[in-house]
Amino acid sequence: MKAYVLYSIAAMLFLGAGSFVRKLGTTSPKVAFSYTALEGLALLIVGGAAALLTRNRELPPLAYPVVSGLLIAFALIFFFTALASGPVSVVNTILGANLVVTVLLGVLLLGESLSIFQASGVLLIVLGLFLLQI
Repeated sequence: MKAYVLYSIAAMLFLGAGSFVRKLGTTSPKVAFSYTALEGLALLIVGGAAALLTRNRELPPLAYPVVSGLLIAFALIFFFTALASGPVSVVNTILGANLVVTVLLGVLLLGESLSIFQASGVLLIVLGLFLLQI
């Protein structure tokens, strides 16, 4: 198995467990802002420690992490607000469909190819979202 697949599986497991813990800690929509800030602090600590431990001193162009950080911060605020009133099984499934947006942007803006099987998978995800709402 390729390394990026293993890393992706590890990320999926950590994100899934993290969403479950978020549900436990999100008591009302009012905590969305503070929860996002505290989670950001945890990301800063872990990311900084990883950069120091691996001696990684290479920085990406500043615009990319700033814009993606802003987008993720807004996403988390909406996510925590939804999580405070909805079941984690539905809220997190809808959030997980973000890959449809990522795939479409990759195809449209980066010229990435999409096989018939991958396109079918994206369509099944969209169908799953509609079925989830029943």
